Amino acid sequence: MKKRVSAILMMVLGSMLLFMGCSKTAYFEPHSPTSFYTTDASVAPFYGDTVLRVTGSTLQDYLFRPAAIKSQGHFVTWPAGLVVDPQTGVINAALSEPGARYNVGFVSAKTGDTAYSQVVLAGISFSNTVYIKNDGDSVLAPYAMGGTITGIGNHAINLNALQPGTHEIKVSFRMDGGAVQTTTVLVSFSDVPPPPLVETMSITASPASKVTVTNVKPTAPAPCTPRPPQIVIINKGH
Repeated sequence: MKKRVSAILMMVLGSMLLFMGCSKTAYFEPHSPTSFYTTDASVAPFYGDTVLRVTGSTLQDYLFRPAAIKSQGHFVTWPAGLVVDPQTGVINAALSEPGARYNVGFVSAKTGDTAYSQVVLAGISFSNTVYIKNDGDSVLAPYAMGGTITGIGNHAINLNALQPGTHEIKVSFRMDGGAVQTTTVLVSFSDVPPPPLVETMSITASPASKVTVTNVKPTAPAPCTPRPPQIVIINKGH
């Protein structure tokens, strides 16, 4: 009889322990996805260098492939302007805006965390700005990132020579003797500066670097100016 009672007590005790164990796991706090910078090529995209230069003229020369990441997930990038295949992480420089620094991240399918690194797509760009027509220097000069500009004529834009309206100006260039690339500049005329654009222009063009961002969506962009560069010309007196 005693043995039977002991066996029943052991079964009840085991059931209680099992229930407590299940209940404990049920109250685990859910994981909050984070975004973090890292140079570890096994978890974040790495392209062999932090500065990507187009050196040839074939399609393959415009494609940059990351080192293999063994875990499951997909690739993201911010700010806008860099074209990345979400499944393979391949950067297509032919479709991207050069002359800028970008974040490229890998979102883990298991945890939702985004491990990201940074790349500079070598090229030229123009600073977002508001320009007063016929006031001061009318020449908009580019700046270079990731190298030096060689060949392909004059890259400056004479803003006073443009007629009223909206212009999408294509500027071709060559970096360090490499392949010919193209960037786009949007120029528009306005009686008064559009407030949202002016506010955006006041934000730094470089994404936040080497920081850990918590409690944000993995694809949340760092502060940046819009791509391609935008120039607003205001009639003098406004």
